[in-house]
Amino acid sequence: LVVHGDSGVVLHQENADKKRYPASLTKLMTIYLAFDAIKHGDMTFHSSLITSNKAALQPRMKLGLRRNERISMGDAVDSLVVLSANDAAVV
Repeated sequence: LVVHGDSGVVLHQENADKKRYPASLTKLMTIYLAFDAIKHGDMTFHSSLITSNKAALQPRMKLGLRRNERISMGDAVDSLVVLSANDAAVV
């Protein structure tokens, strides 16, 4: 999927509707965004994150988080780094 950054117009797509699980690179970018939020003071490693229904339903590798369950930012980042946990990535 290639999208024009300014306009949001889709320039090219191939199997864009195909279901995919978060890839390792996507998870690394998620960790990068988490560290950025911590760096700018928006969150800390002790910030509490609430698991959504979508996160709880993630397939494959996961922690087994349930809807409305809380996980700290630190534990979420650790589970992404060590386990590549899909549910923590979505939270």
